Amino acid sequence: MRHGARRWVRVAAWPLAGFTACVLVAALVLTALNAHWRGTVRTGADLVLAVAAGVGVATSQLVISRRPGNAIGWLLGLIELSLAVAMFTDQYALYGLAPRPAHCQRRRQPGGPLAFWPRSRCCC
Repeated sequence: MRHGARRWVRVAAWPLAGFTACVLVAALVLTALNAHWRGTVRTGADLVLAVAAGVGVATSQLVISRRPGNAIGWLLGLIELSLAVAMFTDQYALYGLAPRPAHCQRRRQPGGPLAFWPRSRCCC
């Protein structure tokens, strides 16, 4: 790989890591808001999963910065991005579809049923 191409690949890896980190932070905020619906064990499992995804993103960024032509770093980064998006949509769907008390004036989140759709189609 040429030197100019390596530099471009290294620069292109930062938005992948940054976007994944932003999605993870949003998922963690929603996890905190949904903690009373999910319980302590499930919330703790989601936090551990978010930490694992963060470590995976850092690892993929390290691999890409050291070996830009190595596909493993990119695959790991994309896997962690898909994990972060899955966590976010799961938490967003729960936050958008959770029942509310009658006195609560908060409206339903837009796209709540759409975010829940992949999970509702599971056969398990």
